[in-house]
Amino acid sequence: MHLVRGGRRIIDKDHRVCDAIAAVGDQPALERWAQVFALLGDPNRLALLVSIRQAGRICVSDLAAATALKEATVSQALRLLRSRGAVVADRDGRLVRYALADDHLAALVDRVNESAAKTGPATSPSPTEDGLAPRCRPSPT
Repeated sequence: MHLVRGGRRIIDKDHRVCDAIAAVGDQPALERWAQVFALLGDPNRLALLVSIRQAGRICVSDLAAATALKEATVSQALRLLRSRGAVVADRDGRLVRYALADDHLAALVDRVNESAAKTGPATSPSPTEDGLAPRCRPSPT
């Protein structure tokens, strides 16, 4: 046995605890990642982030259509995501378009997409005659 921070006794002789302590590393970094995971913990915010990652720069009304959320709900979620540094907004004329702010977050969202693609949705929308999901049909001209 030997002692580590806080004077705690360690049982394993092969220094596993030293590896665990090294893995924990920087506490502020852990806190930042905990905040990121908290943002991802809400299904609506996660849906918005997945949609933004897939579509690129996109406006509130299009995000609302893509996620089947009300525009007010999307706007409120985007305000939080923006204040936490998860998304950035830029004005395009009268529209404000949102994009992911960070490559690390983009990689995390990509992992969500990869996982969803492997497991598939719990229920998938039935394609229509034209092969498109009902929410993806082009409007008649």
